[in-house]
Amino acid sequence: TGVSNAYNIIDGFNGLASSISILVFLSFAYISFIENDSFILNISLVMVFSILGFFILNYPYGKIFLGDGGAYFIGFLIGFLSVFIVFKHREISPWYPLLLSIYPIWETIFSIFRRKFIKKLPPTEADAFHLHTLIYKRLIPKILPQAKNNKSLRNSLVMPIILVFHLPFFIIANLFWKNTAILLFTSLIYVFLYIFVYRSIVKFKLRIKKEK
Repeated sequence: TGVSNAYNIIDGFNGLASSISILVFLSFAYISFIENDSFILNISLVMVFSILGFFILNYPYGKIFLGDGGAYFIGFLIGFLSVFIVFKHREISPWYPLLLSIYPIWETIFSIFRRKFIKKLPPTEADAFHLHTLIYKRLIPKILPQAKNNKSLRNSLVMPIILVFHLPFFIIANLFWKNTAILLFTSLIYVFLYIFVYRSIVKFKLRIKKEK
């Protein structure tokens, strides 16, 4: 349930949820191939090519969208395979699938904490303060002024920025999928980096306001 909701949360910009989920299913396909698990391999490859067909029409111009049904279904299947692959192959660390989806999972956890304990709001109440939203509204206009009044360009740039941030952790998950200690340590690094980047973007906006 949590993973389903997490992928729905990051489905706010063209190519974002679909690109992350393609990487996750590719990883499942890779590990299941190594483990000679045709069931997980087949499901993963079907999802990779299905989402890729969607991605071509969704990015960068947003001709079609996942919607809640698409995002929740993808999240559900990733959640199911995350549990199933660890249950079926006990040598695979439970932290492997968690690190694969660390971005949407931590985005959800952090959002709940931020709303409930910082903003003093109901944790289920929607807001526009996710990391990807801050990148869209605050970071991109500063690093690329010509995108300030071009919403379509700003929308299309969110996914590559998030992907560059996410890729190193994805690679580590695939290199050390049996090593719980490394995966746990890397997950903690992601959490600290996320908070650092998030605070930096927020504080940068506050400094701009003060200077004005």
